[in-house]
Amino acid sequence: MSGLPMGYGIIGCGAHSEKRYLPVFQRKDPVMRLVAVQRRNREKLLEVQRRWQIPRVYTSPEELVRDADVNVVLVASPPGLHKEHVCLAARAGKDVIVEKPMAASLTDAGAMVNCCRENAVTLFVAFSLRYCAAVRQLSDLLSAGTIGKLYHMEGCFTINASGSQRTWLEDPHLSGGGAVADLGSHILDLMRFFHPLPVKLDS
Repeated sequence: MSGLPMGYGIIGCGAHSEKRYLPVFQRKDPVMRLVAVQRRNREKLLEVQRRWQIPRVYTSPEELVRDADVNVVLVASPPGLHKEHVCLAARAGKDVIVEKPMAASLTDAGAMVNCCRENAVTLFVAFSLRYCAAVRQLSDLLSAGTIGKLYHMEGCFTINASGSQRTWLEDPHLSGGGAVADLGSHILDLMRFFHPLPVKLDS
């Protein structure tokens, strides 16, 4: 790492990135800066660049990971493409943050972990709910034994997706499980966060 601020690049800069990631980079944080984004549709890509004043844009993930100023790659493409894009970034020597769900299968997840290990880069899954104040407080209370021992968990996460433009959610090859993987992965991750269980990916 060449030092701060670290340069970030986004693979799959669609509606989610515009809603969740791009506003964060507008804060001019001294430890990070947005260098480039990637999107297949060039017309929409240029519109995103104009709207958010992004220095560089690319239509292919390969171009983005070759950018020497990009230190960290945010993978926000559909889950079915996560393994391809994470490994592409890792082989280019970039640290990686991948959107949830991590992968379309356990096999893909294991391959992603191994690829990042082999290339000595950091891999982080963007389960943002872990960082909500209420979740952190509950975790602290459970860890301290203040509210007793955890025996049972239930979860429900619903949104109105009638206006969603993410048509790929209905394609199992891209979504990795549709709405269950998209929202359900948050619930499953919180369950594991509150009550960690060992998971072995290497077989």
